[in-house]
Amino acid sequence: MAQRVKSNQASTSQDTCECGLSIIAELMDENDEENIRVTIGEVNLIYRAGVNIGFGGFALIHHAYIPAERKCAALKISKRNGSIEAIRREAAILQYVNEAVDDDYRSHIIKLLGYKEMVDTHQRETLYLVMEFGGMNLRDYFNERIKKVRDEGRIELTKIIRGAAIALEQFHKCMNFEIIITLEYRLFLC
Repeated sequence: MAQRVKSNQASTSQDTCECGLSIIAELMDENDEENIRVTIGEVNLIYRAGVNIGFGGFALIHHAYIPAERKCAALKISKRNGSIEAIRREAAILQYVNEAVDDDYRSHIIKLLGYKEMVDTHQRETLYLVMEFGGMNLRDYFNERIKKVRDEGRIELTKIIRGAAIALEQFHKCMNFEIIITLEYRLFLC
């Protein structure tokens, strides 16, 4: 799980990025070999090698910083052959949602900011997705909040489920689906 950085300097809001995971001066240091500058689509960003904020079956997820916008992003990098098609599908779905759902009606779906495919000299594919930085992933949020706050666990769990339901509803509206909930609380897509 990602942790906020601790600096030896007096901390101000300008010392760290907006999410607090990186010190901006360190990210902007062009002599630091840990900093990797990359352009994905039209997005120029910086991330630190070896610093992952998450992972999945398909990819590693890095905290990235977009200097021009002074905002954080999540950079998903996949080099695994078996996952290339899955990442392509994810990018296609996110791009479709970007185009189909107006930002005013999109409060629970992460936005795709950039996508890039590269092939290295050994013909190995690498896929990059740049997405809005939403913060903690659901598994970490659950482990941190629900398990520690037993008395309020049901309230927090209800908030998580409600947020997931809103995201599902927003996604399916752009796909022209309806979500039907039965009396047994089962969901059906129509």
